[in-house]
Amino acid sequence: MRVSRRVLLAGAGGLAAAVPLSAVVAAAADVRPGAAVRRVPQTQLHSRPRARGGAKVGTAAFPLSHVGLSWTGGAAAVRLRTRDGWGDWQPARGCAPAGGGSALVNARDAIGYEVQADGGSVAAVELNTVDGPLRAVAAAPGVLPAAIVDDGPRYLSRAAWGAEESRRITTTPLSFFPVSVLTVHHEGGTYDPSREEAHVRALYAYQTTPAAQGGSGLDDLGYHLLIGAAGTVYEGRWSGTDLVPVFGPGAGPDGGPRMVNGGHLAGFNAGNVGVCLLGDYTTAAPAESVYRSLAAVLATLADACRLDPAATTRYVNPADVANPARTEPPRSATIRTVTSHRDWHAANPAAGSTDCPGAAFHPGMDRVRQDVAALITTI
Repeated sequence: MRVSRRVLLAGAGGLAAAVPLSAVVAAAADVRPGAAVRRVPQTQLHSRPRARGGAKVGTAAFPLSHVGLSWTGGAAAVRLRTRDGWGDWQPARGCAPAGGGSALVNARDAIGYEVQADGGSVAAVELNTVDGPLRAVAAAPGVLPAAIVDDGPRYLSRAAWGAEESRRITTTPLSFFPVSVLTVHHEGGTYDPSREEAHVRALYAYQTTPAAQGGSGLDDLGYHLLIGAAGTVYEGRWSGTDLVPVFGPGAGPDGGPRMVNGGHLAGFNAGNVGVCLLGDYTTAAPAESVYRSLAAVLATLADACRLDPAATTRYVNPADVANPARTEPPRSATIRTVTSHRDWHAANPAAGSTDCPGAAFHPGMDRVRQDVAALITTI
């Protein structure tokens, strides 16, 4: 990768954001009136009520692209019905800690499904993000704004991958905090890379479906950025109307950028940017393209936030500190500055035990830190 020669552009509130000129030109196409457009399907969604032990749906409300599952108790499993009959049972796996959880299951060509929960209950959200009525979105992928490499990863803003902004819950004002930690996840669910943008739309729809209707109950995507199997980077959580993902307007007390609060690690979201690798890396490691994109993304974030990727951080939840009604000490952890979801449990058991970002990928975190440090030191 070539290191970018960057320019400083004054952002909202006077914050200077490092953005390559090529990124400004490409990203502007996503929001400029009269920009070129393409058409993507509108999401179809139907919720099934929670059932003890499991449920069998012989014929879904419409042909499926995905099924979102939420369960309590032990392990959960699912099998799909196509026009050729019932398939084999497969475990439902997600990013969430053990003891219940949620997962987005690729259900391509399915017309029905059966789910089971060991000692608990399960709810399902039926989704189709490939066959619905077409609507216009931004036409072209861009360059990751503020990327520190000119030949970095392909990037799709929310507009470009087709986020239906009406799905965001906007009743709670956005909150912004200085960044102290960068956390890597894997999604953990089944995944079809040939339908990647549709998969991101399904994950967004599932995570923003209320918990009472079987979804994750988040106000938006929990992750700030997502990375696909070929290294494409997707903007996750909405952070405002400017061109730069993750960060909001204005500077923090130290003069650095402030991230929008996410929803990827309960109790430890504030000041913690979440980057999710699409797919499941429990038994197989990602392709080299994923490592390259992850390093470029984390280096961009670390550089912008003045973080040392080789360091250890004393994390203190800034939302707890800022909450005058809180009577307990703020949640805290001593953890690597570039870390993974599973490492939070060792740092503070309140974060919950999980295998995320997968047993096959986790040993590669040291390599990721080294790659990030190398990119930053060549600027």
